[in-house]
Amino acid sequence: MPAVLGGRPPETGGDAIALSNATGSGNGSATAVATGGAIYFPGHAGTANATANSSLSNGGTASATATGGEGNGCCFNGVDGGAAIANASATDGGPAVAVATGGNGGRGQSGGSAGNGGVASAIATSTAMQGGTANATAAATGGNAAPGGIIGTANATSFAATINGNLAQAQSTASGSSGQAKATGQTNIGNLSIQPVATSQVGGSSPAIANAQAGGSVLSPPNTINAGQSFSVASGFAAGPFTIALGSMGAGGIGTSLTYAESATFDVNVATDHPIFTFDLLDNKSLGKGFDSATFQISENGTVLENHLFTDLASAQAFFSNNLINLTLLAGLNIVQLSFNEMISGGDGFAFDYAAIAPTPPPTLPLFASGLVGLGLLGWRRKKKAVA
Repeated sequence: MPAVLGGRPPETGGDAIALSNATGSGNGSATAVATGGAIYFPGHAGTANATANSSLSNGGTASATATGGEGNGCCFNGVDGGAAIANASATDGGPAVAVATGGNGGRGQSGGSAGNGGVASAIATSTAMQGGTANATAAATGGNAAPGGIIGTANATSFAATINGNLAQAQSTASGSSGQAKATGQTNIGNLSIQPVATSQVGGSSPAIANAQAGGSVLSPPNTINAGQSFSVASGFAAGPFTIALGSMGAGGIGTSLTYAESATFDVNVATDHPIFTFDLLDNKSLGKGFDSATFQISENGTVLENHLFTDLASAQAFFSNNLINLTLLAGLNIVQLSFNEMISGGDGFAFDYAAIAPTPPPTLPLFASGLVGLGLLGWRRKKKAVA
């Protein structure tokens, strides 16, 4: 486990770089820890950069932890905390964990400026392209500032990908003066690729959280509204000539009005022109007044086909209840995206459930097959309510 501590030269806190790689066919993990050096004289606190890569065939863990150097109170003007950068990448089903914490800013003398907190960036990537579960977790915390300074920016990004309907989970948490938490999951069901994405804006004293999940449980995808958290989840199954994905997306606010964004992208190949891709907006749930404003879009191959702005809860509740939307596909690869962007304040929240049906059957069977799908979704609704 490489662990590096930066030195303390007279005018610069030492930068620290830690790199750990684990490869091969056995068990093990890759762990990297880097801590930037503190500064006690005019200059800058040390930057910490930790990178861990695991490509072990048995799914070893990749863990990267970076902590920026302390600014300390040495001078007329306070010194900014050091930056922290953590990158963790695991293949073959290993979990990836990246944690970055910016250094604290130093207090200046009377009449001087305060030191700002160090910025933090955490990126975690987990892939399981031979099958199995993928799990990525990223956490970024901007450094604390001296009184009068600015807390550090924080950005956390997680990405998890697998195949064949297996579970891909990504979670990002970020806390600071600004920045974002973003999480992406990915899997496939037959020829349908599913990629849910969730993003939460950083702001205020509470952390921003983003959760994305692809694959896993089909009948009851998680759809709980939590304060400061956005989520997008989707899973699916094959049903005769169809591939059906069931999903949920939404967010809960915390503090002042902040931006949340969720999406689900579906890639599907079809042999001929004019098959139908259907979205069924099943139902919804809300907290408080739901949101300050929200925008719902559906795009196909980069062209926006549905665009709806909501400024009140009642209209959104009506729209996201038993609403069928049909899209016509073209032969070849089609990229269909459903997205929902909201401004939400503390105590409010909104989420909805949907089904994506791709592609519809040959022209000779539309009514029969549509009836089968309707029966299947009716059964899922009943099952979901029974679980709730």
